[in-house]
Amino acid sequence: MLAVPLTAAAQDTQQRTAPPTRYTVTDLGTLPGGNFSQPFFINRYGLVSGSSSLPDGTQHAILWLDGLTGDIGAPGLGGPNSIAFGDNERFQSAGEAETSTPDPNSEDFCGFGTHLTCLPVLWQDGGIF
Repeated sequence: MLAVPLTAAAQDTQQRTAPPTRYTVTDLGTLPGGNFSQPFFINRYGLVSGSSSLPDGTQHAILWLDGLTGDIGAPGLGGPNSIAFGDNERFQSAGEAETSTPDPNSEDFCGFGTHLTCLPVLWQDGGIF
């Protein structure tokens, strides 16, 4: 007697399938002359933060929004490389940037291979703090 209700329940579960997930893939592009970019985060307004390469191989923190690209790594902290890891609903972006000062212990905390001092940064309203 128990086999009938279990079989009916199993058949009912099999008939209910979730609709396929729908999404859009968008190529965000690179900075002019760059050949690589990597997004790291997107907020609920569609603001994407990440990094993009330049022709000389350096990477700059970058924001993408509604088809527009903004290089927020320049002028930065005086070093060649930066990355934006995340953004929020206030359109602030957090990341890291190199200074032009060699790290006193020759560490490479930013991971760019330059061994320059790496600092956390906050970008807001066109400036890095």
